[in-house]
Amino acid sequence: MMNNINDIKSIKNKLNSKGYKLTAPRYKIISIIYNSKKHMNIDEIYGKLKCYKVGLCTVYRNLKLFEEVGILRRININNINYYELEKTDDNRVHVHIECKLCNELIDVNEEEVLDNLKKLVSLINKKYNIQIESSSLILSSVCGECNKR
Repeated sequence: MMNNINDIKSIKNKLNSKGYKLTAPRYKIISIIYNSKKHMNIDEIYGKLKCYKVGLCTVYRNLKLFEEVGILRRININNINYYELEKTDDNRVHVHIECKLCNELIDVNEEEVLDNLKKLVSLINKKYNIQIESSSLILSSVCGECNKR
């Protein structure tokens, strides 16, 4: 289950601010995504929830809600939606590398890369007189495993 009490509070607060509650099925869905070591698509999320008797429609409906509220980020790769928790800090920037052969998604968390992306976002904000709330960069590649084949 979720380890960080601040993450649970943040998720609950985001839901409450939009008039929703953190119900047991919502908590299960978030827990599955939170504890996953990889980005998951809806089939993978639903597969882990079947034993809790959470229906597929409930999963679809809540993933859409979580995205609208700002709890989840949807990443579309080759017409497959993958989900991850949205970062809670003020500088929400994401860099992903996707393998165009096996669809693996890799998070890039190196400070230097993220700092440069934050600088780019700031420059764009100033140049176009806008305020970017969130950014995502997806780099297409062939992963190490596929490269070996």
